[in-house]
Amino acid sequence: MESINKELKKNKGKIFFFEIEKDFNVYNPTASFKIGEREIILARVKNINTFVSYVAPFFWENGIWKKIDWGLSKLELEDPFFTKIDDELVVRSVYILPHQEGISPTEFFTVFHRGKDIFSLNKFAQGPLMMKDIRLVARKKEKIGIFTRLKGDKFLKGRIEYLEINDLDELNSKNFYEAEITDLPISKEEWVGFNEIHLLENGKLMILGHFAYEDRKGNLHYSAMSFIFDPENLKQKTLRSLHKEKIFLKEKRN
Repeated sequence: MESINKELKKNKGKIFFFEIEKDFNVYNPTASFKIGEREIILARVKNINTFVSYVAPFFWENGIWKKIDWGLSKLELEDPFFTKIDDELVVRSVYILPHQEGISPTEFFTVFHRGKDIFSLNKFAQGPLMMKDIRLVARKKEKIGIFTRLKGDKFLKGRIEYLEINDLDELNSKNFYEAEITDLPISKEEWVGFNEIHLLENGKLMILGHFAYEDRKGNLHYSAMSFIFDPENLKQKTLRSLHKEKIFLKEKRN
């Protein structure tokens, strides 16, 4: 994101603007990736007056993110994530089941699409009902790492598990339950989610994610964090918090 980084001041946040429909907001973007010479992100686009949302790609041009039309915009999707495995683009989103208008959705599952680029994506797998935050990463030795997040019982409000498969054709809702729980130092009242996963030269994984909890008034609080994860023993090290409110600028739209 060299061209975008020029827009940022050192250790400061900046508001980016998006070219979208009236009464819609954009949030939960992915990191950027390139298609040809264009820098692309995927993001959730939501109507501010309803619970309706969809996932769309955006490209960076002249200081603004501009939306690209693609086939998945017709689906009610949330919270995109992408990775590249065996020269294919894999896009993961959360599909919201049909629900009564004006009422917050209560049922969902994760869907996976694959293709050479954002215009050739086809659905090839889906996760179990009510499971979000599934992440994939291409590991060495032709293995694919999968992080899942389960809730309830020993998983409390949300705990991360890990498993590996040999190729994308093995991805299905059944093997998500075969994962082993990871070792993360969080309280019973907190839950955790992973946002990005990066393979390191030594085979370990750099995780960018978040902790969250709900206060007594029902307000949700999120903190960004990072750590190194060892897939061989499911242990983590160098866990640290990244979020400091003072780094974000207080900007207003003109």
